[in-house]
Amino acid sequence: MDIEKKQPLSLENTREQILEMPAQEALDAIISHPKAGALVKSFSAQDLYFLIHEIGLDDCLPVLSLASTRQWQYLMDVDIWKNDRVDQKALVSWMDKMLAADPERLVKWMATVEADLLEMWMYENVSVLFLEHDQDPSELPEGYFSLDGAIYIKIKDSELTEDKNLPDLDDMTREILKLMAEMDYTYFHKMMFELHGVIPSETEENLFRIRNVRLAERGFTPPHEAAAIYQKLDAETLAHRPKKILAAQDGPGYAQPFLSNHFAKGENRFSQSLAAVDDPNIARLIQSEFAALCNQVIAADKVKLHSREDLQKFVKKTSGYLNMGLEEIREKTGEAPAASIRNHPLTEIFQAGFGLALNLKFKAQKWRRDSWFQKNGLPLSFWGEERLGVLGGLLLDKPLVYDNYQSGALYRDFSSRKDVEDCEKILDGIIALDGLFARMNCLKSLPDSKKLNCENLLLTPWANDLLGKGSVVEPLSLEGLKAFFQELFDPAEHMVRDSMKHKFLEWLALQTKRSPEEIGRTWGHALTGLFDSLEEQYGRVRLEALDSRYIHSVWVV
Repeated sequence: MDIEKKQPLSLENTREQILEMPAQEALDAIISHPKAGALVKSFSAQDLYFLIHEIGLDDCLPVLSLASTRQWQYLMDVDIWKNDRVDQKALVSWMDKMLAADPERLVKWMATVEADLLEMWMYENVSVLFLEHDQDPSELPEGYFSLDGAIYIKIKDSELTEDKNLPDLDDMTREILKLMAEMDYTYFHKMMFELHGVIPSETEENLFRIRNVRLAERGFTPPHEAAAIYQKLDAETLAHRPKKILAAQDGPGYAQPFLSNHFAKGENRFSQSLAAVDDPNIARLIQSEFAALCNQVIAADKVKLHSREDLQKFVKKTSGYLNMGLEEIREKTGEAPAASIRNHPLTEIFQAGFGLALNLKFKAQKWRRDSWFQKNGLPLSFWGEERLGVLGGLLLDKPLVYDNYQSGALYRDFSSRKDVEDCEKILDGIIALDGLFARMNCLKSLPDSKKLNCENLLLTPWANDLLGKGSVVEPLSLEGLKAFFQELFDPAEHMVRDSMKHKFLEWLALQTKRSPEEIGRTWGHALTGLFDSLEEQYGRVRLEALDSRYIHSVWVV
C-alpha cells in the first residue's frame, strides 16, 4: 500500500498511519515511501521495536538497514539482556540480522561505540593463538583459521554452536573478523591481543550500568528503582505537593512514542482530560510523560514486550490507575482531572490510584491475620468461588480484580473506583461472615472435613436443629436434606419461605447471644445473599431429583 499516492503527508502523519497498519502492509508502505530512510529514522525507537517484531526479524532487514545506530542501540538494550546478564542467543540473533542489513556499519559501530560488548562476546566465543615466527601452522590444534597467517582463531564449542535455531556462528564470526581486519587491521590485531585480558564479569557489569542509564532516559529505570511506582500516595497528600513544571527539554532528545498514547485513547478520564488541554505543546509534554510512565510500569513488572498487543495491555493498566487517581483526587480535593494532569506528575496520580487497590489489600491482610477462618486453619476455598477469587486477587503482591473471564481473563488490573468499591463490598461481606462464625456457639470446634464451606457451615447445624438433632456440624443424609428443603422452600414460588428466614435469624440470635434485629443490621446483607444463592441453585429442583454429589450449600453424605 503506497500511502503517499493518496495525498502528501508529513512524516509524522505517515508514521502514525503505518503504525496502525498490519505488519506486511506497514513494511510495503515503508519500502515504497520516497523518503524511506528519513521515515524509518523518524520513528521512536520503541515504536520501531514493536514494528520490527511484528514484521518479523527475517523480513525486517530493509527496515533495519534504514534505521539509525541510535535505534539499533535501543533494540540491543531491550532485547539482549536477561536481568543483569547478556543473553548470548539474543545477541547472536541481533548481530546476525544487523550484519545482513548493513555489515560495515555494524562492525564500525561495535568496534567504536560498543567495543566492550564486542570484546566480551569475542572472549566468550573465540579462542585466539599467536603463531611464533618459527612455528609451523600444522602444529596448531585442529579447527583454527587465520586471516593474516599470524593470528589463528577458533570458534569455541558451546550451546550457541549447537542450537539449530541460531545462525551459523562460525560463518558470522569469520565475516565480522574479516570486515574488522579490512577496516582497521591495527584495531583488529589489538583486540585479538587484548582478549586474554578481558574480565567478563567486570565488563558485563559496566555494560549493564551504561545500558540502564540509556534506558532510564526513556523511562525504563532499573526494576528495583521502577518498583517505586507502586508506592501508596494519598490524594490529600498530593494536593499539598508543589505543582509540576511542564517545560521542553533542551537538546535533540528522543522521538515521542506514538503507540502508547494511541492506545490510551478511549472513554476514560485520562484521555478525556488530555483532550481538554488546549495548549498543544503542553499536551505533547504530557503525552511524553505518559509514555515514560508506561515504560516505568513495564520495567517495574520485569517483562519484555514484543508486540503491540503486549504494549496495549500495559497502556490499559497504566491509564486505568491514572483514571482511579484522577477520580480519587476529584473526590477528595475537588480538583478537575484536566487540572490534575497539568498540576501533578503522572507518576503521583498513578500512585494515588494504585493506593486505593493497595488499601484494600492491606485491609484484607489485616483481617486475615486475626480472623476466625485463619485460626481454624481453613483454606481460602472455604469462602466459595467468587469470594475466593476476590480474596485471591487482593492478596497478590500487586492486587488484581477477580473478573472471572468477563473481559477474557480470570484476573485483571483495577481501572476505576467502582472496581475498588465492588471488591470492598465482597470483602466486607467475608469479614462480616467471619465475625459471625466466631460468635456461634456451635462452631467452637470444627470437624476435619474438606467439604466444609462458608455456606454449608451456616446451614448444616441449623438444618440439624430443625430436624431435631441439635445444632451440630454433622452431615445430613439425603433423606434429611429432602426434609430440610421441603420445610425451607415454598414449592409454588420456588423461594425460601419468609417464615424460615425469621427462624434462621432467631436461631442465629441464640447461637451468638445477639438480638434478631442486631443480626439483621450487622449480617443481613451477607445472609440475604445466602438465601438468594439457595433459591438460584435449588429453588426449582424437585425433591426426588436431589443428588448429594451436586449439593454444596449443605453438608450431605
